[in-house]
Amino acid sequence: MECLRPLRNSELMYIFKSLTPGNLITAEDLSKLFKNLYNLQYSTQELQFTLTHLHNIANYNTVNSVNNVNTVNNVNNVAGIDFMTFVDGVNGLIKSSPVELILRDVFENISRDKSSVTVEDLLEFAEKSGIKLSEDSKLRLNSRLPQGKANFQQFIQCIQSS
Repeated sequence: MECLRPLRNSELMYIFKSLTPGNLITAEDLSKLFKNLYNLQYSTQELQFTLTHLHNIANYNTVNSVNNVNTVNNVNNVAGIDFMTFVDGVNGLIKSSPVELILRDVFENISRDKSSVTVEDLLEFAEKSGIKLSEDSKLRLNSRLPQGKANFQQFIQCIQSS
């Protein structure tokens, strides 16, 4: 099973700040993200479930990495996800899941279920996600995808090499 490398805190902080202007990723932040990326509107209950689930994943990964314990008390109705919970959740998932599993849905969403993703698709996804790319970042992306597009395996290789 090949996994992605854990992300550095500086990388995660950039992602976190692109998702929320505050100190917590809230249901409102998730609602905006889903609306921008997928044009979907979820109910308050669905968003709360998602926040709680993300918090429990982070909690589970933290307890398992520290105590090597397989059970943990689940938290219900969290107000939001703070930065350290976000770090624990993302890196725990990255360490425990194969790269293909993590990236398959992302690839299909970005490519709109086509067999390849284009540089333009990736730039549009970043913009909708609130990620501001520098001109240097855009040039690096173009150099990693010299044909201007990538199939799923090339997409994985591009991410693993960054």
